[in-house]
Amino acid sequence: MNQMSRRDGGVSSRVWILSTAALLGAAGLARAQDRSLFFDVDAPGEDKAIDLWGLDTAWLSEGNVRRGVEFMGKPQVDLIRFSFTPDSALEDGDLSAAAQAEFDARMAIVDNYTEEDTELYFNSDAADNGIASWFRLGDGTTDAYKWAQLIDVTRQKCEDAGRTVLSVAPFNEPDDGFLNQGTVTRLGDICWQLRFGDFSAAFSDIRLCSSALNCDNAYYWYDVYDFMDEGNTHQLAGTFDSYAAFYQSVIANGDVATNDELHNVMEAMVGIEYGVSVGIWWGTAEYTRGQFVQASDGERLGYAEHRPNWSAASVYRAPDGSVKGFVGASERQAVTTDFRFVSTARDVFFDGQGPQRAYIQQVPGGNGYWVDQPNAEKMVNITWGDDIEPVVGGRYFLVSRSSGKVVEVAGGGTENGTNIQQGNFTGTEAQQWDIQPVDSRIGGDFNYFTMTAAHNGKSTDIYNYSLDDGGDVRLWDAASGVNQQWVTEYVEDGYFRLRSRWSGLYLEVADRSADAGANVQQGVLDGEANQEWRLIPASAGAYDFEAPPAPASVVATPREVAIDLSWDPVIVADLAGYEVLRSETLGGPYEMIGRGVAGTTFTDGKVLEGHTYHYVVKAADHSLNRSVASAESSASPQGGETLVAHLPFDGDGSDASGNGHEGLIGGQGRFGRGHVGSGALIMDGETQVTLPATVASHDALTVAGWVWWSGGDDWQRIFDFGNGTESYFFLSPKAGDGNLRFEIQHGGVQHQLNTTVLPSGRWVHVAVTLGDTACIYVDGELSAESETLSVHPSDVNPVLNLIGDSQYDADPMFQGMLDDFRVYNQTLSAGEVAALSVTAPATSTGTVAFWNFEDGVAGQSFTPVGAVAQSGGSYDLVSGILMRGYSATYGPSWSADAPPNGDQLAMSAADNAQDGYVIDGPLVGWSPTEWTIECTVLLEEISDWKTLIGIDGSSQEDVSADFYLQKNGVNNRFRINFDTVGGQRWTLDGTPSVLANTWYALAVTSDGVTLKMWLDSGSGYQQVGSLDISAQSPAENALPGSPMAWLFGRGWYDGAQVNRIDGRMDNVRFTEGVLTVEQMIPLNPLTDPAEVWRSEHFGTTANLGNAADDADPDGDGVVNLLERAFGGDPNGADPTVLPVVNDGAERLSLEYPRSLAATDLTWTVEESATLEGDWVSAMGSEEILSSDGSVELVRFTRPADTASKLFLRLRVTAP
Repeated sequence: MNQMSRRDGGVSSRVWILSTAALLGAAGLARAQDRSLFFDVDAPGEDKAIDLWGLDTAWLSEGNVRRGVEFMGKPQVDLIRFSFTPDSALEDGDLSAAAQAEFDARMAIVDNYTEEDTELYFNSDAADNGIASWFRLGDGTTDAYKWAQLIDVTRQKCEDAGRTVLSVAPFNEPDDGFLNQGTVTRLGDICWQLRFGDFSAAFSDIRLCSSALNCDNAYYWYDVYDFMDEGNTHQLAGTFDSYAAFYQSVIANGDVATNDELHNVMEAMVGIEYGVSVGIWWGTAEYTRGQFVQASDGERLGYAEHRPNWSAASVYRAPDGSVKGFVGASERQAVTTDFRFVSTARDVFFDGQGPQRAYIQQVPGGNGYWVDQPNAEKMVNITWGDDIEPVVGGRYFLVSRSSGKVVEVAGGGTENGTNIQQGNFTGTEAQQWDIQPVDSRIGGDFNYFTMTAAHNGKSTDIYNYSLDDGGDVRLWDAASGVNQQWVTEYVEDGYFRLRSRWSGLYLEVADRSADAGANVQQGVLDGEANQEWRLIPASAGAYDFEAPPAPASVVATPREVAIDLSWDPVIVADLAGYEVLRSETLGGPYEMIGRGVAGTTFTDGKVLEGHTYHYVVKAADHSLNRSVASAESSASPQGGETLVAHLPFDGDGSDASGNGHEGLIGGQGRFGRGHVGSGALIMDGETQVTLPATVASHDALTVAGWVWWSGGDDWQRIFDFGNGTESYFFLSPKAGDGNLRFEIQHGGVQHQLNTTVLPSGRWVHVAVTLGDTACIYVDGELSAESETLSVHPSDVNPVLNLIGDSQYDADPMFQGMLDDFRVYNQTLSAGEVAALSVTAPATSTGTVAFWNFEDGVAGQSFTPVGAVAQSGGSYDLVSGILMRGYSATYGPSWSADAPPNGDQLAMSAADNAQDGYVIDGPLVGWSPTEWTIECTVLLEEISDWKTLIGIDGSSQEDVSADFYLQKNGVNNRFRINFDTVGGQRWTLDGTPSVLANTWYALAVTSDGVTLKMWLDSGSGYQQVGSLDISAQSPAENALPGSPMAWLFGRGWYDGAQVNRIDGRMDNVRFTEGVLTVEQMIPLNPLTDPAEVWRSEHFGTTANLGNAADDADPDGDGVVNLLERAFGGDPNGADPTVLPVVNDGAERLSLEYPRSLAATDLTWTVEESATLEGDWVSAMGSEEILSSDGSVELVRFTRPADTASKLFLRLRVTAP
């Protein structure tokens, strides 16, 4: 029973008291994929349907029934749950006036909106007023006779109205206790009255039905002296086990299994699995529920459940042949669950995405019993063929199929209530619509889209919540209300129907008009073109209905394990791309295997040896017009040994083998620093990769790659190729016995190969070769070899080919990083495997990441990506790495409070738990031998440990994390403490004590031999610590390259060292290589060019001693001022930097170098007729002869009279 009143939708004040078992039902943990559901769209299914479907009037709402009938279809509404009302006494053996009025209202709903033969299910309803005292005995217990009499009177009135009562539940949710309807004994007494007492004749053919709120209590209220013909429970508390077991018991007894108050499609799916044959929707039935009712009349192709998470999924082939997937989760007890749908027979499209074999659909849950529970449910369209629905999400013109005109806001209006109409195309924003999927947590069904006007963000709105044919659609403030949501139903050729979530009716042009200004409204489905709409991307700018010509010269060229296609380009102005279609039958029918192809080539890697494939290509334009098919071209893969798939993971899952075997990345899809190449895929325990179904179906195979394993739970997978838990082959870094294991199983035959557990915390090359035997190689060395194999990859013929995930739902996902993943259709030799293992690792030098925090607004918070109305975080200036905050509350912010270095902003972590983090980009997995890490920091509070920069996690499974740059809690010194590839942990403390509310510039360097710490507290960098780390080699002293997060303002593990800072940070920089002091970011950067130059060459900014402008420390006759002016070296004699005079017949020139850094100096060429005479500015022209970016060579030319004397000189002036 929902907490809404059955009478008026108001909120009840009831509080449910739960058993411990009910609370434990919501304790499961979700992973990136919690359950897999395998289905075959070509195979016969099984009959798994509910025989009788119904809607509810216990919640007395005409609208609920109207909406439910619209979505289910009138013929599918077999039952109405109809209430008798013990809140009002019988008067002279009849209903009271108030009870009669309520009866009449219910019956009017039944008569007005259902079929004549729709039957009734009785339940008790006295939720508003409580039970009338007339139904109580003197001791306060229920009077069984009077209760039965009320049921009988209500039955008679229903039969008089022409309706059949099929079943009676005398009590509704008696275990709730809220209404004190009675005990099990009293329920038995009522049933006796109906079965054997004065009312028995009338109820001889009417079933008696139990009821319970909590399915843990269901059997108790069903097992009533063998009176019950029907076992019924709701799913509002209790355990999944009880829910399933109850229905199994009811069926075993030969009784009818029922849920007369379905709150989610999950309850229906699970109920069907365990025998339910009667289901009645509580509230109403919207799109997903209606589609499930219709589809489940067909054949079920697959089912999966997650008992701890109270969630389920299924796939049905509907009677019309369409295939639909469903997910749902408990209204009150769900935990977020990901279901992986796996198509075993063919590639398909899931809601337009594909073609692919596997698709993960998440169904969100809450954080406890009825806490943040969205009661989520959804349907997924599963399709294949030559015409596939486009994926919807973006800004569109909505073009009517019947008129060719567009949906627009009348007059471009912005006021609430402005009419929506069709109009002639002008392309203005008043004719553009932002159509976006609703959030999965919107509440209930999340199949829907919002549709808002581009010019003002207001929504299409079913005006006044109309349920009527012809109800108007107006503009209104966007609130994502149920009357502002639409579901898309694909028709064909790019056209959709748009169906209202509120009414179940369809967006249409009134009266099928072709006129501009004709009204846009909702209407009953009639199959006409005025209810069909093409969603043309607004980026097209305009639209037409003329299809492009078909591509010509299509050629199919075979490769070993793929087929390459090419064709001539189609030359049209609005070409959007091409569609590639394939058939294994000459002449078709064809199925789409690629769309939106930008070029004139395509590689089909989803092919098998021995098969011939026939291809056609179509051209498509931005208006979604498609050409006729090209001429057909055919080919068969030629076979032969080759590299089948090669995933470098350099930022995506693309296949470098050229065979088109791209990996579909699920989960976060984050990339870190690569071991080979530029990137590696971060495997965070929620990320997996799915390879195409044909990639591993070969007699012989080699699977190889670089693996950085973080350690952790047993049974993680490096790869697992198979068809579920009966047929597979996998490689696990650590099986249950503690070994690195390869295992292959098919047809009840299993082979295992075990060797020493995979090393963690470093890059390791692993390979498995499969031929006559199986071999495991680790770092290029043979580690284990099996006896002769009797099962081979081609026997398994796997379709679900996973990297980082398992065929077993309960197994943990891989944690670490993967790089350079390869699959060969051959057994590589030991030498070939060894060659793969010595691939040169990726190297780089220079700045890896640098945050100066100048990209925000003072006071604004860092937040996770996608957070509404928040910043997202700060981006580094080198690679665009995003530093996030955990939330607006628990993340740092930008601060303009006295930042150092002359900057405008710094990162503030002034309150507890306000730290930033980085989870992707080249900093993750960074493992340099030589490095520099810098930051400037101010600590407002210095007691205890304060970690400035840390790495989340520990590669060596130590009590400490991989890296800390911190202020220690021992003696208030800055400390560097880090793990290494070689396993040695190094710790270095600086010498000065750290003061509160003081800015410091801190830098730490390592060249693999010596670890140094540098500190600038305002007067330049000074070395404050040094540690000899040569006990390990430089390679062993490299940072461990953890795939875990970098943290800023906090650390991880080791007790108190997790403490966050209370203060600010700025200028965080990571450099591959050891910087000099001059290259480090100082606390107070020099802005005066003279001071910069003196600091660089003399280590001081003072104009004194050897650093003075008039000094000449190298004795070459060029004083420091001129050395600076000419870009010379004051510490290395070089008189050639001085100016040179050249004379010619009619000109005199002066050539000199000019430093571009000396921006404070002025250079003036002066002339005089005598060396002792007055010098004045020379009259002439200047040209730049050359420049190296720091010094330019200048020529000044003065026209000259050969009969006269002329002298030139260069004056350099300092401020």
